[in-house]
Amino acid sequence: MKWLAVALVACGSAPPAAVHEAPHATEPTGPELVAETPGATAFALDGSDVYWLAPGSGVWKGSVKLAEADEHARGLVILHDGSASEPTWIHGDGSDTALALANTNDGIVFAYADHVAYTRGDLGTGVAIDGSDPVVASGGGPVVGTSTTLYQGKDATPVDGGVRALALDGDDVFFGNTSIFEKYGRGPIQNLGPAGGPVTAMAVDPAYVYWAIGPGDRDPAIYRAKRAKPELELFTRVGSASQLIVGGEYVYWLDPAEGAIHRIKRQK
Repeated sequence: MKWLAVALVACGSAPPAAVHEAPHATEPTGPELVAETPGATAFALDGSDVYWLAPGSGVWKGSVKLAEADEHARGLVILHDGSASEPTWIHGDGSDTALALANTNDGIVFAYADHVAYTRGDLGTGVAIDGSDPVVASGGGPVVGTSTTLYQGKDATPVDGGVRALALDGDDVFFGNTSIFEKYGRGPIQNLGPAGGPVTAMAVDPAYVYWAIGPGDRDPAIYRAKRAKPELELFTRVGSASQLIVGGEYVYWLDPAEGAIHRIKRQK
């Protein structure tokens, strides 16, 4: 331990003036507003740039409108052509129109009402799926969930309660309904515990799995759990969250009820 030697002043002398240190700046740990996104149903990150889609309005980069989007537009991913970033989304409506898309290591995955299509030919032009409301996740391989089944490529695993949200990290698949599950590769499904409510979105980083819940027994919020020791932890309260993305030091989410994208430090 270091000691500071102080010389005593003679009697009658004024004591030395106290030295006041400037207060240290502290970083905010609560949610931050990233962008106001009225009518947004999807968003995507490209580094620090935030893109969002509002059906019937357009595709935006921050507050700049990049393109028109029809009222049936859905989904949003960012493709790269050299140094250029190209937003891609689903256009139009009809039985032959995709319901969801994601950018994966196997190319773009398109989920339709009854099949999944991949842009890489070695995965086939389509894989039949059962159930409804397909969801896909950007990340590792082509993984799709429906109201009845989890699909990993051409492999299908029935899921009681269905798959309402997905998050991928390589071969590690996390998904949720009213509980949180993990499935590594072709291994069995592991139930990690209750989600705290109906799951609406998920994301994952090397240390944690994150998920948002909608209204139920608890108020809407984002929770997280350590992947090595799953224990539910309240991360932040939200108005609503339909999509979660891990980007840099932050977790981002789209609040469709508010019409805004927020973020919060991951290691708060």
